Amino acid sequence: MNDIPAEVLKPVRDDIGSCSLSQEVMDTINDPKTLKVLSTTDEDGNPHTVYKSFMKALDDRAIIYVEMIYRSNTYKNMLRNKWANKSVSITTWNPEKMTSYQIKAAPVAYLQNGPLWTEMIQMVWSMFPEATPAGAWVLAPKEVINELYHARQEEEDNRILHSKLWRQYFGKQPKYPDIFLKKSPFK
Repeated sequence: MNDIPAEVLKPVRDDIGSCSLSQEVMDTINDPKTLKVLSTTDEDGNPHTVYKSFMKALDDRAIIYVEMIYRSNTYKNMLRNKWANKSVSITTWNPEKMTSYQIKAAPVAYLQNGPLWTEMIQMVWSMFPEATPAGAWVLAPKEVINELYHARQEEEDNRILHSKLWRQYFGKQPKYPDIFLKKSPFK
């Protein structure tokens, strides 16, 4: 990341809530076979979710992605979330490596020139030579959650007192009273 201007790195480094990405998370983001989905919110808090193929981890404290369309919903939401100090969410899924992460991050900078922008635009042009990308957002990760079932179950087991005991007592499938098994009157 030494080619990124200091004024771009400063907000990433000074972001109090930021966390470090593990090497496995960075490798997952940087793997071209990984699906990367970005979720933002509009002014009313409604989610907007899009697939982002041009995204990479710059290092353990910064992620960058290319915004392809100027004034798109994602572009507007990213600006709004930056101004309001709101997080966005990145969800990754790599079926070959069986890895899935949710990364909550803060938008910290928008690039439209410089060496990092040139590198990102070359990545886009290698696949879409006719594209005219709008810019690139630099994001500071705030939280990383392993979204695979076994990891989530282990976290819930640690969070809920005696959860393993309850599952053993009731069996693997929860037993519901008959009232929950009846058909809904609303259908």
